[in-house]
Amino acid sequence: MERGAGWLARRIAGPGTGRPAPLSAVRMALAVALPLILGLAGGRLDLGSVGALAALFTAIVEPGGGYRRHAQVYAVVTALNIVVVVLAVQVAHAALAAAVVMLALGMLAGLASAWGEAPTTAATAPLGLFILAQGLHPTPRLADAVLAVLIGSGWVVVLSVLPWPIAPFAPAELAVSDAWLSVAAFARDPTSTRLEMTAINAIENGREVVAVIRSRRAGWSDRSHRLWAALVAAQRVTALISAVSDDRRKEPADPPTRAAMDHMLTQVSLTAADIATCTVIPRGRPDLTALHDAATTVHSTVPSPDGLTGPPLHAALVAAGRARAAKRLLLRVREAVDALDLPEVPSLDIPAPAPPHLMDQLRAALTWRSTALRHGLRLGAATGISMGVFTALGPGGVLGVTHGAWVTLTLMAVLRPTLGDSVEMAMQRTIGTAIGGVVAVGMLVVLPAQGALVGGIIVISTLAALLRPVNAMWFVILFTPIPLVFAASGGSSGTDLMWERLTATGLACAAGMIIATLLWPTRSAHELPQILARALRTDARDADAMIATVTGELGPGAASDAQRGAMLAADEATRVAQAQIVESLTVFLHPTPIIALEAAVLKLPHEIAVLGVRAWKDGTDIPGIDAVRAEIARSLEDIAVAIGDRLPPAPETGLADVLDPAWDSLRRAEAAGTPDVRLAAAVDALDAVLHGIERIADDAAVWATSDTGRTGPWFRRLVPAPRTAQHTSGAA
Repeated sequence: MERGAGWLARRIAGPGTGRPAPLSAVRMALAVALPLILGLAGGRLDLGSVGALAALFTAIVEPGGGYRRHAQVYAVVTALNIVVVVLAVQVAHAALAAAVVMLALGMLAGLASAWGEAPTTAATAPLGLFILAQGLHPTPRLADAVLAVLIGSGWVVVLSVLPWPIAPFAPAELAVSDAWLSVAAFARDPTSTRLEMTAINAIENGREVVAVIRSRRAGWSDRSHRLWAALVAAQRVTALISAVSDDRRKEPADPPTRAAMDHMLTQVSLTAADIATCTVIPRGRPDLTALHDAATTVHSTVPSPDGLTGPPLHAALVAAGRARAAKRLLLRVREAVDALDLPEVPSLDIPAPAPPHLMDQLRAALTWRSTALRHGLRLGAATGISMGVFTALGPGGVLGVTHGAWVTLTLMAVLRPTLGDSVEMAMQRTIGTAIGGVVAVGMLVVLPAQGALVGGIIVISTLAALLRPVNAMWFVILFTPIPLVFAASGGSSGTDLMWERLTATGLACAAGMIIATLLWPTRSAHELPQILARALRTDARDADAMIATVTGELGPGAASDAQRGAMLAADEATRVAQAQIVESLTVFLHPTPIIALEAAVLKLPHEIAVLGVRAWKDGTDIPGIDAVRAEIARSLEDIAVAIGDRLPPAPETGLADVLDPAWDSLRRAEAAGTPDVRLAAAVDALDAVLHGIERIADDAAVWATSDTGRTGPWFRRLVPAPRTAQHTSGAA
């Protein structure tokens, strides 16, 4: 229970996998400032507030990609903002009409989640503007409101293309720089899963940005290939750091080798930071002398295996594995430096982003079991009813809440496609609103004048945009004062508004949890088996590519794409498993077998990466390797099918026997006094992979035969299972 509570506290309040977004903060500051200043100067702060809200709900959308994509997405959001403001003015204070419009808008926004994160944000952000604009007092004239929105949102469109008109490919360079900064942070702390996921996500974002904004314009083709090659090298460096860290935990080397490897990782971090800087500010080739010296130091700690047997031979092999990892890190970092610096441009295939199959996704979203459809129905029904009730009751309010828009706004934020995400957001919203309310009261006391309040709103909006990618709770803390300060302009007391805001948040969070739990619930438990099955299939492709690299069939680095897919699939499985922990008391209090299964699946890509670390550049001859590859592919596919069907897979206890020919060859060589160091390193890593697969099969069998592996009534998941029952099912 304590471990679960600690994990939940870190999940809610601790930093996530995102990084602060300084460019988003600058855009937000400029976006909000102009409408407010214009409104203040013209004596129409009410219209300035409308424009500032439109700018805020536009700039909060982060499309990714280059300037063209920013302009396109923001233009769409601007059009949506105009539509929702027109609707808000038309249905102002009309309970039934407001409820119907909110129902329709909520359903459409929920369905947009079928197309990914960016469309979801772009479709949901205008809902906030509709909710707040519908409750404005007095209601502005239609033409004035549309003009204010056009100025606010249109200004964000201008900001998305104006700052760097002579550097049209700056977003790609910034994304690649951010990827290498993330790699540098991971190298400083290679045991941090959070930093590893940050690096993976940053590299993936860099790939998307480079692929989106590439063009045939003179000079850009060469630059895009250089940046892409630098990203490929960053992904390989990340995989090597992860493998070295995982290998070190399982097989610690002798102290001199450990110290030399730690120094090597420090130099990797420093050099990665230099590469990040040189990507955006060309200042010469980064100096690799210190990194080369660190790799040489690691190599000097490796004892000769000649004449060694037993534990000394094993220690020598472990040290040799560290030396090879250090050499590979040096080569991969040098690849990135060469890609950005050498006269010869790397020749690489940059895949164009696949166009979305809109109709196929729509048809899939319109099925009853679709998460998008259920989310749309929940969101539309909840926000529509909330809007109608508070509009009908008017100034009288409900339970002391006269600003009913706050309840609807919080419902919109809390309700997420799955219950796990909804629970997490509700907790962050409650805590963030409580702290944000105190901040708002402080602003109203310290900054009573309109001009000072405008400045305060600009500052906190900027900070909210800066910290939004890091943690949602910090964003809520900073976002909460904005509607409170706007509402205080009507003469209400700051303290009264704070308590009303807390009451509204509490009502909305409680209602949101009831709705997410009872109204067409969508739970991570239903998604996780299929996601784990997909992860195992990507592991099979990764293992095959890595073995081909070890045996010399493929060149060094050829397995990068397969390894990238395996790491991303494992990351997705981890995310869904964590959501399941939040949404189920049974899993939270007493982790179920599927959580152990997810942990075993998460370890397998690391085992496969270690195999690559221990490989030689010119390949290794492994007796019986064809049978090993076939067995790995067969066993992973069988386990994936069984997990997807929620059935226990066949036991894989004899899987490691396929390595017998390789072990026999090692014994004969050792008996002859000529130990094969290459073969020993490769076979040891393969043995770890095979045992990892056996562990996954065992955990899958325990899960499939336990009560939690079967489909049952949803309400049973809300009640913690007795410890004795869980112990019995686990033993089975």
